[in-house]
Amino acid sequence: MKSKNLVFWSLVFVLTLASLGYGMYVNYTIIDDTNTNVEMEDGENRQLHIDDNSIFNDYFDTNNLTLEELFEMSDLVVVGKVGEKRVNTCTATRSDFLIEETLVGESGEKICVIEPSYFSYQEDYYSIGGYNLMQNGKTYMLFLEELPHDEKITVSKKDVAYKPLSICYSKYCLDSETVVTIEEANEPSTFLEVQDYALITRSQQIVRHYEELKRSILS
Repeated sequence: MKSKNLVFWSLVFVLTLASLGYGMYVNYTIIDDTNTNVEMEDGENRQLHIDDNSIFNDYFDTNNLTLEELFEMSDLVVVGKVGEKRVNTCTATRSDFLIEETLVGESGEKICVIEPSYFSYQEDYYSIGGYNLMQNGKTYMLFLEELPHDEKITVSKKDVAYKPLSICYSKYCLDSETVVTIEEANEPSTFLEVQDYALITRSQQIVRHYEELKRSILS
């Protein structure tokens, strides 16, 4: 009997340790605010997943907005670059954005932008609805919507945070970038392969509209 009890409690102890270990691993990889820059630097080992049907798409305008509508509907339109602090969470990336010029709205020199793409389990990169993360060192024009305080899941309620107004048409790199349609027959498999892409989408219609908007912005 004592032998059986010893085996039982030993098994309980091992399972408890395993559960704690797995919990710590999950907490580190997808919940406990990991450094996005570290994940991006290891892009060749981050598998690409294109999530076109995420429930998070409901938070964004997915219509083919005109440039005039983007300006009218945005709470903030700014030009600038990503800051040093970028935090990966389980559903998004929280990026500091350093403002060089404000075209619509008012803000300080730095804001927090919630980007709807993220890394998971130190293995995967998820692009939500075609959005791709901003690249460090590049200049962007952003069309943003302020997040209501009750939706700031990943940001302190005392801070002001913004999200892209449109999941596909709110971010324009004013430097060089790649604008292509992903072909399923030759689909890239890692973040490294798509890090310079403006969008990660299989839709030619989305790419064409994006290119039209960008030409208007640059003209």
